[in-house]
Amino acid sequence: MKGYFKSDSSQAFDEDGFLKTGDIGYDDEDECFYIIERLKEMFKYMSWHILPSTIDAVLLEHPAVKEAAVFGIPRIEEKGEVPAACVILKEKYSINKKEIEEFVAARVSDYEKLRGGVIFVETLKKTPSRKLMRKEIRKTILNSL
Repeated sequence: MKGYFKSDSSQAFDEDGFLKTGDIGYDDEDECFYIIERLKEMFKYMSWHILPSTIDAVLLEHPAVKEAAVFGIPRIEEKGEVPAACVILKEKYSINKKEIEEFVAARVSDYEKLRGGVIFVETLKKTPSRKLMRKEIRKTILNSL
């Protein structure tokens, strides 16, 4: 794509000529593209960029976790937002929040630890195509605090 029809498209492209879609992804040696995150879902803790889907994947490795959604919540004493997670447990599992936090802490960088805590929920808001509605989940949690 070279631009939008009869419109100034200069702001739509980055310095390398790529269209700014708001997606974060990569390509492999076979020139296949993989979209892994939305730029707007990313948040900053201190000077670190946090990709929620990375921590989601770690949570899903736990045998008790059925679904998870990580998002940033503001903390006055911290610079930026700290990672927090909503978690749905699999049936017949009994585990506490601290166990989940320790599981994640052992597998992620220091800045990705769930400093915002773990909230157990029954459901997670999703689009009709089953994508997490991370902004809505975050908004619901912040309104309940």
